[in-house]
Amino acid sequence: MLIPISEIQFKQTEGIDEEQLAQLQESIKEKGLSHQIIVRQANGSYELVSGEKRLLAAKRLGWVEIEATVREIDSAEGEEIRLHENLKRFNLPWWEQVILVERLHQLRQAKYGEAKDGRPSKEEGKVGWSIRDTARELQVGVGPLSEDLSLARALRRDSTLKNVKDKKTAIRLIRIAETRHRAELEATLPSNLDGDQVFFGESTAVLTQLPSTSIHHCITDPPWINFFEPSLRLDERTLPVFRELYRVLKHGAFLFIFCGLDDYAYYAGTDIPVGDVENRVEHRAGELEKVGFKVGKTPLIWQFFK
Repeated sequence: MLIPISEIQFKQTEGIDEEQLAQLQESIKEKGLSHQIIVRQANGSYELVSGEKRLLAAKRLGWVEIEATVREIDSAEGEEIRLHENLKRFNLPWWEQVILVERLHQLRQAKYGEAKDGRPSKEEGKVGWSIRDTARELQVGVGPLSEDLSLARALRRDSTLKNVKDKKTAIRLIRIAETRHRAELEATLPSNLDGDQVFFGESTAVLTQLPSTSIHHCITDPPWINFFEPSLRLDERTLPVFRELYRVLKHGAFLFIFCGLDDYAYYAGTDIPVGDVENRVEHRAGELEKVGFKVGKTPLIWQFFK
């Protein structure tokens, strides 16, 4: 429907790219409005939900009315629509894209709750929203989505990363910074951490008492569950331990785990074919990769002979 532009309320976003806006204005002038803006009724008039640049371009062209879709939605739903619309932009800068992805993930978890780590039991069923759910919504792999979320966190720590031209370079720079930080942290730790000791206790509780990047290597045989009630889920105890192990291991250290092939696929992730495209696969991150470990593509096979 046609709505008077003067009746549409909106707060203009700071830092809008004037060159992009001028190009959009020229396109609308020549070909008209390709997509309607979205508004909602508010205080006897209308409030803009999506289509700020299209509305600004129309105003600069001197339009009095504009084609709009009126939707009955709340502010959270309106933000979700804007996020999805912006993520579909062809010329979106990489840093803006990862911030939008993180915001969408946060909105979903605020609405549905954060999913617990690990696989839910059959009795419990799936509860909450996970990274895998956001990846499915955006039709991307879990690995690339995890990288985007990591980049968004890095941008909050260092906004100068926006000056990096491409995402791959930004990822390399972040990894270099993390390596340097770990090396600096390791240099400040005491070098006389006593070895040849046995600590009897719950794994996570013991590991939390050890300093970060203080352990050279680890050999373990999960699920560390023999002394607990049979109804306890494996993941409730194993995954928190792995997170602590990642913290205490030195950079470049090895973690060797005794496990079956089914558990290996669960921890390491799997590659699945993508549609009918030949030789193209999508990697689904395993639980250890989500923690931060780099897992070998092939397990070490230990064969017993009688």
